[in-house]
Amino acid sequence: MKRHLALLMFIGLYSTVVVSGGYTGPFEVVRFSSLGGSGIFEIYGNWTNVDQCSNASKFIVGGHSSDNEMSQKAKYSTILGAYMAGKTVELYVDGCNVHGQPNVKGIYVPRACSH
Repeated sequence: MKRHLALLMFIGLYSTVVVSGGYTGPFEVVRFSSLGGSGIFEIYGNWTNVDQCSNASKFIVGGHSSDNEMSQKAKYSTILGAYMAGKTVELYVDGCNVHGQPNVKGIYVPRACSH
């Protein structure tokens, strides 16, 4: 019985984690700022609030346990490049931080198709 209960709890936890994140759809970065050399930065734009965070005026990049310095630099470079080129970016958001702001786990820059 305990084994079945543990399995059900694991499945319930796993399914919650799987459905918690989502993609925002592409939008232009309006502005972004670094938070005092912490490796965490904020980006502003009109993305869809996929996780229904209570304070989605800015999206937070960094500060995740899975982030390392190299991934932070890559994310920052991606946002900076898209911002400077006037390109749209799509974000993968997974949860909200303690301030109710969306946590960005991935950044995607769609390629413009020329027909």
